[in-house]
Amino acid sequence: MSLELHLPIAIGKNLRNLRMNFGYSQQEISYMLDVTQTTYSKWESDLKTPTIKNIVKVSQFFKVPLEDIIYDTYLLKKADLKTSA
Repeated sequence: MSLELHLPIAIGKNLRNLRMNFGYSQQEISYMLDVTQTTYSKWESDLKTPTIKNIVKVSQFFKVPLEDIIYDTYLLKKADLKTSA
């Protein structure tokens, strides 16, 4: 991936999509990550940004790369297709 590529941050949207795809409630995920449900809800709503430590916890819990949590992965995949063509 080129360093010149500027990708939008999409943490809240990605957290919500991951949680829903795996079938968890906000309460279940917040318990597993040792944060309050209110805090987790604010992450998903982009009212608060999780710390790097918490982003790593989410990454490990769902077994996904950090990039899939932080960036708009649709744009990442689109950029990869352009560079590999």
